[in-house]
Amino acid sequence: MQRRGSIEHQIDELLTYADQYVDPDVVCMDGGFYGRGLHECLENHSLDFISRLRGRMPSIVRELKQGAIYNDLDYNAAGYDGRIGEEVPESEAESWLITMPSEKRISRADTGTEDQGNWEIYYTNLNPEQFGGLEIGRRSRQRWAVETSYRLMKHDFTAKSASELRSQREFIASMAFIYNAMWMASNVKYAVENDRPVKDDQGRYPFTANQLMVAMLLDMEDIDIGEVRDLSVRSNIVREVFGDGYPFRLEGHPEFEN
Repeated sequence: MQRRGSIEHQIDELLTYADQYVDPDVVCMDGGFYGRGLHECLENHSLDFISRLRGRMPSIVRELKQGAIYNDLDYNAAGYDGRIGEEVPESEAESWLITMPSEKRISRADTGTEDQGNWEIYYTNLNPEQFGGLEIGRRSRQRWAVETSYRLMKHDFTAKSASELRSQREFIASMAFIYNAMWMASNVKYAVENDRPVKDDQGRYPFTANQLMVAMLLDMEDIDIGEVRDLSVRSNIVREVFGDGYPFRLEGHPEFEN
């Protein structure tokens, strides 16, 4: 993005491209993507947005948190225009600051909602009274499922490249997307056939990404591939799981016992 111009220009191109295939409704952004130019970009596309705020907060945020804690509110909101950095009357507001307890922080901390550090802040042009303040938070948190999927594809399916060639990066990323789709389909199919949840109570799938990638290599064991017919030349993932001398079969290996 830095090499190709402003982030607003890049987001504008992405949204224009997305319009050809989907009908976007609400854009959920990390705090690092918010700015005056992006606010105007989203308005030009007639899109609503929710942005998670981080770092230096407007002074009004402390008052919102204190008011919510004192009055035992599920959330608290105030009209705010991020383009000018000022609070605005509720009757004139076109965008709002919203604070609510963070379930994730509270579950990990010894303190509860009385601790202001356990509250999260959102900036949005969705009216919390009409759309629902808690629903705004829920919509934004859904973004993390996408973030988690991208991290998994980058780390478990190795969608990494330092190449300057866009075509090469797209090819590597596309292969990672395909592997990820195969992995998800395998887990869903196994869960359906065995009448069990796709995830257990710990959030784990029946098969790990590592198991899928190794199983794909094992499937090709009997294929004649010339100089590496004996698979002595192995990927890091196979070497890590099986070791250099382990035979290529599923039976007896702890990774596949269950």
